[in-house]
Amino acid sequence: KQWYQRRVRADNTEHVQQYFCSSVTSEHTSGLSAGWSRSIYCSETTGELLKQTCDVSPLFIVPIQFNQPMIIADSYTVTLLDANHSAGSAMFLFEGSFGKILYTGKFRWYEGITEPFSHLQI
Repeated sequence: KQWYQRRVRADNTEHVQQYFCSSVTSEHTSGLSAGWSRSIYCSETTGELLKQTCDVSPLFIVPIQFNQPMIIADSYTVTLLDANHSAGSAMFLFEGSFGKILYTGKFRWYEGITEPFSHLQI
């Protein structure tokens, strides 16, 4: 499988099976509109903002709770970690047969940022 950390784009994406949105900023939402028809995994807050700012249908928003691993496509898990950047912003921890991948996107560092998820052994 190939991993994409580039922004969501509506063109040339037929091979992509899952979409993850770490925050609602223009570089992460390019190509999203009312015509979007694929699932987007994100935090609850990001999902609400996507519906309001990009007119994405609620049918395609898949909210993930922070710090709660979610199994995706029966092949790997993803855990949302607070990015402390903007409302609803998240880092994604992907775990599967490929090992662990932490996608940070934009985040704001502070002393103790790793405390809430220290049990994950990143």
